[in-house]
Amino acid sequence: MEIGSLLTFLAYATQILMSFMMLYMLFIVIPRASVSAKRINEVLDAENQLQDPVKSVSMPKGPAELEFDQVSFRYAGAEEAALEGINFKVNAGQTLALIGGNGSGQASPPWST
Repeated sequence: MEIGSLLTFLAYATQILMSFMMLYMLFIVIPRASVSAKRINEVLDAENQLQDPVKSVSMPKGPAELEFDQVSFRYAGAEEAALEGINFKVNAGQTLALIGGNGSGQASPPWST
């Protein structure tokens, strides 16, 4: 067998193997994409749990402040409280930052549910 024929054979064999590998990857990626699409649709189809009040409450004039005194929070069905004994006061013009590790829930505070 000449070198040109051998190289041509190897090139064709490589292309065929790469085609099978890409087909194999499709069988892996398509089910994952399907599951992800279902999860995304569940989030998009979820109804808003927050309801507007029937009668709104007017805020008093002047500077406002926010104070938490011995506040605790427990997720529905949880055995232990996620937050317990929280105390802080934020005056008008001040900024409050919630800091925690990745995945600790600071992006979805308990008062938004």
